[in-house]
Amino acid sequence: MIKRINKFIFEQYCIPWFILKRLRSIFDIAKELKRIKKINLEKTFVGGFSTYNGIEWAEKSSDYNRLGLLLKDSPYVDFLKSYGKLSQISEIEFLKTDYYNMALQCIKVDGSFFGIKKPIELIKQANYFLAMFHFFKNKQTTKSPFYNKSIGSGHSSSSYCKVLKFLDIDYYEIFDGHHRLAIQYVLGNKFVKVSVFGETRTYLQNLVFKVNKTEGRKELY
Repeated sequence: MIKRINKFIFEQYCIPWFILKRLRSIFDIAKELKRIKKINLEKTFVGGFSTYNGIEWAEKSSDYNRLGLLLKDSPYVDFLKSYGKLSQISEIEFLKTDYYNMALQCIKVDGSFFGIKKPIELIKQANYFLAMFHFFKNKQTTKSPFYNKSIGSGHSSSSYCKVLKFLDIDYYEIFDGHHRLAIQYVLGNKFVKVSVFGETRTYLQNLVFKVNKTEGRKELY
């Protein structure tokens, strides 16, 4: 079978597979570049965790308060504002933080927080977060050696954080890159380039679209 495929490709003057693979890579890069947009972090919500968007996480965790949580008011930003001057945080102080409570909830609901399954080990992620902050603060670069090298296994290898745009309004929610965007915000970078890879709905929009008489339309009856 393989010999027949090779014969078809090369004897019929088709494009060799290694060239097709390279072309596909180029097209993927071009597609990604089209998604890049500069957004206002003050109009950006934290969204969900892991592979869940905001609504999916709210339904899974029953934490609907997170749906209305802007990045600027989040435990990510609060943690850096409170402890960003430190190179490490003590365990006693860490247990008092909203960041710890947020991470603990993630473990209880989804089984892990950035690959960490034991609450006692969460302080490692917190100090890792501080290390990331100091790297960006001192280097002022978007290229970090921390990408895809987390304490656990949750950090993205992408150089652009991923967000979803809310339908019909100029607001966004974070899908991937909460820590990096929090760092940028605390460093004073209110407008940053991200990858807008799709759309989502606010909780209210989602409720409206689920009404039988609405049937996906925007009109209310």
